[in-house]
Parts: sequence; structure tokens; C-alpha cells
Amino acid sequence: MAEISPDDFDLIVVGTGLQEALLAAAASKTGKRCETASSATKVEVALSGDDSSLYTDVEVERDSRADLGPLRDYNIDLAPKVLYCADLLIDPLIGALLACGAQHYLEFKLVQASYVWRGGRLARVPAARADIFRDRSLGPADKRALMRFLTAAAGALHGTGPLYGVFCGRQPLAALLEAQGLAPHLRDFILYALAMADAEQGRAALALYLESAGRYGAGTGALLAPMFGAGELPQAFCRVAAVAGALYVLRRPLAAALLRGGRCVGVRTRDGQVLTCMAMACNTGTLPAAWGGPASPSLARGVCILDGPLQDGESQVTVVIPPRALGGANAAAVRALQVGAATSACPPGRYLLYLSTLSSGASAAHDLRPAGGMVAALGSSAGPGTSPDPGGEDSDDEAVGALASALRGLGEGPGK
Repeated sequence: MAEISPDDFDLIVVGTGLQEALLAAAASKTGKRCETASSATKVEVALSGDDSSLYTDVEVERDSRADLGPLRDYNIDLAPKVLYCADLLIDPLIGALLACGAQHYLEFKLVQASYVWRGGRLARVPAARADIFRDRSLGPADKRALMRFLTAAAGALHGTGPLYGVFCGRQPLAALLEAQGLAPHLRDFILYALAMADAEQGRAALALYLESAGRYGAGTGALLAPMFGAGELPQAFCRVAAVAGALYVLRRPLAAALLRGGRCVGVRTRDGQVLTCMAMACNTGTLPAAWGGPASPSLARGVCILDGPLQDGESQVTVVIPPRALGGANAAAVRALQVGAATSACPPGRYLLYLSTLSSGASAAHDLRPAGGMVAALGSSAGPGTSPDPGGEDSDDEAVGALASALRGLGEGPGK
């Protein structure tokens, strides 16, 4: 096998995920000699000797009668992503794309609508003030309270209004909402549907939402979905790095990181070549457990191939099910993203529904199946904001069917 040349770098980056690709692009754009090492085998096995699988409890199902079409027409993400529409001063990822020119390699589609599970049905998340007042699921008092808070929060972002100073403090968003006297269902609506956050975070995410909603016209949503799937994001940064002179080495597994005085000075490939460097960067999940940081929470993820959209005429939508909203069946919030052929992620007539939640410690199927079944059952011709009853008057509506699904757990580990 030919030797890698050159063999001395300022930075060696292990992996081609989004974080690694972004770092390689930033270093290369500033003139650093950068090499990115990737491999068809797991890098974490080479460095730590740990052969445990990243995914656990994988379950795959397929309707034997379903015609999925050519598999090459699908771009299925292991970790799907959406981006806020806000500019580089608000959304760091958008800022990174624009700063290094990676946006030239990407295309996006607007997420057409967002929904939250509330009161036994899907309620549309407002993209503008008019949407709040058209929402029939909210009473007049709730509409005024919600509008008053969002107006004050938007003002606080620009240094004015009654929430200025409070909104930009360290108080968790959940505590801030409670202190403002908002009803519990409104607090859940803002925290999980608008900010898409958890109790201990959310102010920055809510700021992103407020700055993003309506960015591309009145009534447009706050989110963007990448064309061809989220895998295009790291690929765009990899292209930027390569154009700037970074060297990409594929299918050359690493055997060891070489340390001197507690600092990485190089790596050794499995075939024995030594590559020297000033620094090495990698996800902590690729390192021995003793080197890594605190373990990240376990996740349960899933993807379903649907034969129709959740709501007629809407290809890209997000859905949030707040904690305990399914009769206690979900201890943590469940988030869903649907994309269709408009994003070139699947063939016409098919839709991908991604699901994710914090793991309860049981299987991914236990954590996601109730939410996935409920969301798909509501995807019918009944339309937005309704709750069809399978045994009632809406029983003739044709619900969306899952043609295939894969549920998996993402185990605990540093940096996961």
C-alpha cells in the first residue's frame, strides 16, 4: 500500500462527521496543514480496543407487500438535522456555512409547518402573529398571554421591553415561563414546540425561533431541511477543506495515537506508517473511556417509510410530543421530522418520518412505538388540528401506513 505523503501536519482530524468536517474546513481555510483520517472500520476500535456497537436494540420491520421502489432513491440519515433560518449572528451553524463558503455546495427546503401534540390532537405551531389568532385550540385569554410573552421576548432580543435583562439571564426557560404566570399548557407549547428544548435550556433556542420565523416571507416557518439529507452538511465542509488543501485519507485505519508529555504528536496507521502533527482532533467517543468526558444521555432513534404525508400538501413538517402527553407513555419529549421527495431524500409518493427521544433505558421500540403509531394514525385526510377516531365518524379516512421502519438505541458514551 502506498505511503501517505506528506506525513507531517498541523492538525490531524479523525472522522468525517459534521463537527470533524467543520473543524477541518476552519483549519484549512486559515492555512493550516490538515489531514482527515477516516476508515471503513470503526476508529474507536482502533484507538480504544472497545468493540462495543454504537447502536443497541436495533429492530427493523418491513411490510412484505410494500413496494418501496429502488433503494438508491432513498437518502436516509442516522442523525437527521434541520437548521434555523436565522443569520450568522444567531445560528452558529448558519454562521459557519457562510463564513467558509460551504453554502455554495448546499440547497435547502423550508419546513412547511410544525405541530405539537396538545389535547389529544396535532396543533399547528404558529409561524406568525396571525397564526396565533387563527388557532381554534387556544382561548382568547391564552392567545393574548402567548402573544404578550412572544412580543416581550422579541423585544428583549433587541434590548427593549419588560423582559430585557430577564430573558438574557441564566434562569432556565421553564422557570422563566412559570415566573411570567403562563398556564402549564402554554409553557409546554413554548418550551417544546417553539424552542424545541428541555427544561434546563431553551432561551437561545427560543431566540433562534423568534428571529427565524417569517424570515423568507409572511407566514413561513422557522426551519430549513437540507436537500438530499443531513449527510450533505459534513460533505459541504469536507469539500471546503479539500479545496483549501486538506488531505483526506480513506480506508487507512488508525492503530494508535502517539503522545509526548501528555500531548498528541502523531498517529500510527494500522499498516505501520507514522503521521506527525501539532494536534489531533476527534470525537471523544473514539477515545478510551478514561480519556473521554462525561457520558451523554442515551438516545432512541427511529425512521419509518410512509406511504403518505402526515398532513395533506405538506412534505416537510416537524412534530413535537411533550413529556407525558401520551398518557404517561413518554417520559421525555418525542420529536419527529417528516421529509418527502421535495428534498430528494426519497422517491415520489414516499415520505421519511424520523423519530427521536431520550432513552428510558428500555428498548428503542418501547420508547418510540407509541409516539410513532399515534403520529402516523393522525396522518389522514382529516387535515391539520384534528384527531380522527378510528371507531368514529372519521373511520373512513385512510391513515398513513408505515411500509418499513427501523428503531435503534444510541448507547451511552462520551461525546455521543
